[in-house]
Amino acid sequence: MSGFSKDDLRDRLRQCAELAGSGDALSQKTAIPRRTLETYLTGESEPKASRLVAIAAAAGVSVDWLATGRGERGLGAVPALDAEFNARIVESVVTVYKECGAAISPRDLGRVVAEIHNEIALAGLQSFEEKTGALSLASGQLRRRLLGAGTVETKRLA
Repeated sequence: MSGFSKDDLRDRLRQCAELAGSGDALSQKTAIPRRTLETYLTGESEPKASRLVAIAAAAGVSVDWLATGRGERGLGAVPALDAEFNARIVESVVTVYKECGAAISPRDLGRVVAEIHNEIALAGLQSFEEKTGALSLASGQLRRRLLGAGTVETKRLA
């Protein structure tokens, strides 16, 4: 199958790291441990589907392009924003920060909400139940990032 060799996937993953800013940035945006990500970037191992989705979302590329090399690298049309679901994302982020004893600025809140919204939109989830499940997973990842950050000062940067 054209475009699906291990080396080609490795190269597309490296492009994603560049698009995200660096391997460290991609690791942080996806909550994939840096050592694990490095095994993908060197071609030592291949990510499972859920991690491909997270990497594609963090890098702003299509999952199809990342997984197969086919199609356009970019995302194409952005789905319309669901105001009610977006409000749920805001509620969830604010709750997680509060539970972790961390403060979040309005700008950081907007950024975190947009990242979560984009990840869920890129996953192509349609039903409310699917989106709610994905939001629950994203909230858990955010909680782990905040709790792993150490201090309230660094937690603000999550």
